[in-house]
Amino acid sequence: MQGACFRWDNILLYLTRYEDFDMNEKLSISLPSEMVAAIKSRVDAGAYASTSEVLRAAVRVWLREEEEYQERISAIRQKISASMDDPKPNLSGHEVKQRLSAFFDKHR
Repeated sequence: MQGACFRWDNILLYLTRYEDFDMNEKLSISLPSEMVAAIKSRVDAGAYASTSEVLRAAVRVWLREEEEYQERISAIRQKISASMDDPKPNLSGHEVKQRLSAFFDKHR
């Protein structure tokens, strides 16, 4: 049996691996009472079959958000890289102001 303890979003997680199970691992966590009440209310209302189902759904959302975040960061890095590699000349703040003023004067 192996174990690891770590924090995730102010939740203390203790993961214990039981070799007897094929796909599932038992997880012992400590949550604030407000979170426990929210989880129990969802189960009691019939929205979820068990507290484990609530937590699995929450982890799926968290993983999806993490993946989307990494995709956004990658896109931003690509745009920055393209901007840095752009052969157009850099403009000073004064030059930008002049060009913008000329543009707006022309389009009034």
